[in-house]
Amino acid sequence: MKALHKAMLIAFVVEAASAGTLAVGSFGPCGPGNPIGLIGMIFHLPGIAAWLALSTVVKLPETVGLGLVVVIQFLFWALLVVALQRTMRSAETRAG
Repeated sequence: MKALHKAMLIAFVVEAASAGTLAVGSFGPCGPGNPIGLIGMIFHLPGIAAWLALSTVVKLPETVGLGLVVVIQFLFWALLVVALQRTMRSAETRAG
């Protein structure tokens, strides 16, 4: 399996789990309804911040925002995993 495919698979699993915590945690318009929702919100802070920055430029309905937050977060996790893979690979080559 290629490194990019592994990164995308890991990103999908992490994003599905964190989106699940939002759904289970009763996340609503006033914020999380319990501590589980708070954990999901913390995991989505980079995506929420990117969406807020994007929404000032592009006027889209708020219902589109949730979908874009999930997509942005998926890309964030994938890039993070790729960066970690490259860091670990370079550390292995220096050590070996």
